[in-house]
Amino acid sequence: MKRHAYPIAFVLCLSILAACGRERAEPARVAPAPAAGSVALTLEVRGGAEAVAAGLRARLERLSAEGLLPLGAIEVTVAGPERVSARVGVLPGGACDEAALGDAVRSLERWATRSGLLTLHRTTAGVAARVLAQVLEWPGVTAREDGLGAVVVEGMGFAQVAERLAGLRVPSGVRVMAEGRPAREGTDEAVALWAVDEAPEVGGRDVAGAKVVTDADWGPEIEVTFTPAGGERFAAMTERAVGQVVVMAFEGRVVMAPRVMERIGGGRAKITMGADGQAEALRQAREVAALLTAGPLGGEVEVVGREAKCRE
Repeated sequence: MKRHAYPIAFVLCLSILAACGRERAEPARVAPAPAAGSVALTLEVRGGAEAVAAGLRARLERLSAEGLLPLGAIEVTVAGPERVSARVGVLPGGACDEAALGDAVRSLERWATRSGLLTLHRTTAGVAARVLAQVLEWPGVTAREDGLGAVVVEGMGFAQVAERLAGLRVPSGVRVMAEGRPAREGTDEAVALWAVDEAPEVGGRDVAGAKVVTDADWGPEIEVTFTPAGGERFAAMTERAVGQVVVMAFEGRVVMAPRVMERIGGGRAKITMGADGQAEALRQAREVAALLTAGPLGGEVEVVGREAKCRE
């Protein structure tokens, strides 16, 4: 696969490596630190409360073990067919006040509702022209096809473009996904739109784990290992897609869209975070690796209740 030299937030390059059959790594078990406060969240879930509870527990344990979200005791329970309750000790070893508790609640809500999902999709031929015609109706934008199958939009930020994707009329089974790209000189941020098969061919439980490594040229990288079954699906997908573009996305945002040059009979991939801002890139890499290793939640989650208090 060819790697595009776009200095975007994430760049995904695939390594031709043997499939690794290791199980999802478990975080080291340590005694919960004494917490100055506690936060209780009530979550409404779609996709199975048992799966979401297990996924959330694994995620919080992983984040705590990695030092990304210092926590005390973690308790996650199923409260009903579509309800999950999480009670977590926060501010271990720190002081508790209203401001600190508010920050802890917001942080937990953010982590509890992230999908943590890496997906790979085949691009759908013949849809770009239809997408382009609709985008050109948006006020204040310019748009063009880039020759690779994407529609490049300029004059509108990523968040604004993302909000409009659901309104695009595309064939059944097709989804339009967005990729942030650097602007050309004298322009604002550009956004590339890719029409892809809505159902990913690889993703979710196909990921066995991830770890952060460092490349001298590209900076912090995440080495992703697929499960044996995921590695087989990945190889089959690339074999069918030789000569075509494959879209790779993390949490619904395209991170790279390389053209497949040959079948890749491997089970690993590398996500390069970019060389600019090493400290921030390393932080992002650690977060993404933790999310991928813990695995997706197994369903959609919405926070419908929250309670926070300091320990007496």
